[in-house]
Amino acid sequence: MTAPARDALVPLPAIVADIGGTNARFAFVDEDGRLGPAMNVRVRQFPNAVAAMEAAIGRAGIRPRSAVLAIAGVIVGDSVALTNAHWVFEPKPLMAALGLSDVVILNDFEAIALCLPALTDADVVPIGGGMSVPGETRIVVGPGTGLGAAALLGTGRGWTPTRGEGGHMDIGPRTEREYAIWRHLERIEGRTSAEWLISGGGLLRLHRAVAAAGGLAPAFDDSAALSRAALAGDPIAEETVELFVTLLGRYAGDVALIFLPRGGVFIAGGIAPRIAPFFQTGAFREAFIDKAPHRQVMDAIPTRMIVRADPGLLGLGAFVAAPQDYAVNLAGRHWRRG
Repeated sequence: MTAPARDALVPLPAIVADIGGTNARFAFVDEDGRLGPAMNVRVRQFPNAVAAMEAAIGRAGIRPRSAVLAIAGVIVGDSVALTNAHWVFEPKPLMAALGLSDVVILNDFEAIALCLPALTDADVVPIGGGMSVPGETRIVVGPGTGLGAAALLGTGRGWTPTRGEGGHMDIGPRTEREYAIWRHLERIEGRTSAEWLISGGGLLRLHRAVAAAGGLAPAFDDSAALSRAALAGDPIAEETVELFVTLLGRYAGDVALIFLPRGGVFIAGGIAPRIAPFFQTGAFREAFIDKAPHRQVMDAIPTRMIVRADPGLLGLGAFVAAPQDYAVNLAGRHWRRG
């Protein structure tokens, strides 16, 4: 076996995984730091993470020495639970079960942030104007099962990803129509968070409220069917998706105000590509830049949609292969046997 590169983060080969509330994607980084093809599974099909990882290992025929995982959850202590699914990650039992020497756990959107310097023109679609400044901070936000957000700080000494739970910030109405819709929205413990509305489940909550505001019964209970109907011109579905895209633009702009990411804002997640035409109407971009008194500043920041299927794996692969290009604090997130 070829010895790992001197700068390797963990012993190679390594299994890398991007694990959300619905899908888990696995790949392997070989002894030379090359990222292999992705393998996708549905989280609900496996009782736990070990079973899913064993299946991926068996399918690839590769015995990893370490694992680097990106998880949609808060990383605290030696037990990490998915926010929107039943899997719980315990690094020490995981190492014992799979014969690993090292386990590293990152946040799922932190992993997507790591991929941003590696994206090519084929991996993204522009949404409006703006020009990316090389080496400058970038951010990524994305609706899926939940709503994630992360920044990749350009420090001049390597890229530093942030992590947090920005999807749980409060969000509210601005227009008269939105105020009418808001009266019919379901709440979570009295709150309306960004994730509560800008996610797969949120799209359906918006649909129920839009229908109720018009005195109608909701016609859809599946976000994919709702998206297809919107693309086909169904008026209630269309209004719902337009509102969803507007809220996402507004939220992305709020996050951008915190970091002023002159390298760009990237939209990730599985929902956006399904409704891509709605991002080109101008509503998303207008909501993003409508931040008086800083409209001109916001208009200079480019916005892009990631259309690559596995950006989290791309980010993990880049980090594993060349950790010297990143400045990541792994305190409390890197477990080593012995």
